[in-house]
Amino acid sequence: MLTDEMKCLTEDIVALYEARVSFVNTLVNDTAETIGSFRTEHAEMSKELGEFLAASESTRKDEFHQTMESINARILEIKSGTNTMLKDFGEAHAEMSKELGEFLAASESTRKDEFEDMMSAIATRLSDLRNGTQQFLEACGEDREGMAKAWNEMTIALKDRREQGLKKIKELEETERKRQALIALKEAAFETISNAGSEGIKLAQIGQALEKPWQSLIPIANELLNESKIIKNEDGFYHEA
Repeated sequence: MLTDEMKCLTEDIVALYEARVSFVNTLVNDTAETIGSFRTEHAEMSKELGEFLAASESTRKDEFHQTMESINARILEIKSGTNTMLKDFGEAHAEMSKELGEFLAASESTRKDEFEDMMSAIATRLSDLRNGTQQFLEACGEDREGMAKAWNEMTIALKDRREQGLKKIKELEETERKRQALIALKEAAFETISNAGSEGIKLAQIGQALEKPWQSLIPIANELLNESKIIKNEDGFYHEA
């Protein structure tokens, strides 16, 4: 167990040291890039100076002073930037050395206590995660049971409504069929009475012609009488009105 702790501690030290080395390498690269830029700019300024010397004497003097002032200003700027980067490099290196020394100077007991506290916090967190996961799974199980029950109840309700709807549709269809049959029978009865002419026809004869019991024609005959489409004489004969 102690060997594992020392291994973890050593890995932390190496990781910290590598991070600082990376930072230092970045500073060095930035410094090299700045110096390279300075050399490029110096070559360009030398070229410009040669072109400048080819100009007229009076013009060259004025432009020479301006060019030298620009060169000096640029040199000062580059020197200032380089000094700043070198200073930052020195400070970063010193800070890294200080932190590494402080880390290595810590007592073994302190590191052990911190390690145990960290492991305890990890164990607590894992326990919380296990408990939370268990509660979540239980809740999901309850939700599934509830949804299954609700779905089953909805399926039964929809089935009942569908059956009721089909029954109602059949009833409506049957009612409409009877209504249409009654209308057809009424029209056929009226046509039979109309065809009888002035002699008229009795209800029994109408039933015989339509192949229907004459008793079933009584409501139809009454409707035709109420609508004033036919008349009935004292002898029981029906005539078209």
